[in-house]
Amino acid sequence: MNEEEERKVVSRGVAIGLGVLSTILLIGLIVSAFYYSGIIERLQTHLSQLEAEKENLQAELSHLQTRYETLQLNYSSLQSAYHNLQLEYERMHEQRYREGYLQGVIDGAGRGFTIRDPTYHEALQFIAQDETDKNPYIPGVYVCLNFAADVKNNAFKAGYRCGFVYIEFPESAHAIICFNTTDHELIFIEPQDDRIVTVDIGIQYWRDNGYEPPSYNDTITNYIIIW
Repeated sequence: MNEEEERKVVSRGVAIGLGVLSTILLIGLIVSAFYYSGIIERLQTHLSQLEAEKENLQAELSHLQTRYETLQLNYSSLQSAYHNLQLEYERMHEQRYREGYLQGVIDGAGRGFTIRDPTYHEALQFIAQDETDKNPYIPGVYVCLNFAADVKNNAFKAGYRCGFVYIEFPESAHAIICFNTTDHELIFIEPQDDRIVTVDIGIQYWRDNGYEPPSYNDTITNYIIIW
């Protein structure tokens, strides 16, 4: 075999080798393409599942949020209704107590007991010794009417004439006591703290007597003294 033939043989070998290598590479590329195509398909499927799960969770969250808002509105409504019922109960309780007490005072007046008007000093001394002011104020149970009634009753037992003072405000009322002293004329006393106060139509009872102003209008529109 001469040199020319050897070159041809080598060229054919190289061509065959390149062809085989190309075939192997092509097969590898095809296999890789199928492999990665499967991975991509699985990833896309998983992504679709995650998106569907996300939508379900968002829908459930929206439902729970709506339910929470509904429950919150119901709670606020029930709380408001309870508060209104409580206020109505206290108002009716105080009104009925006031009506019953006033009628009882009127019905029981003038039964022949011997009592007298105290002097100014006697009135102050009695108030200082009386312990009604130590009783706790309990809304709807023990209120201003009870304080005034107890002091009036204790004064009666001590032999003193004591007035039950019913004070009217524009939208509410209050009760205190008074003594028509023999040497100092009429004095009004707040039985909850034994303070001498001023009572007159047109003044603001709490503010003008040095107390903290209330949230309601405490202007005195009228007052009645029951002896």
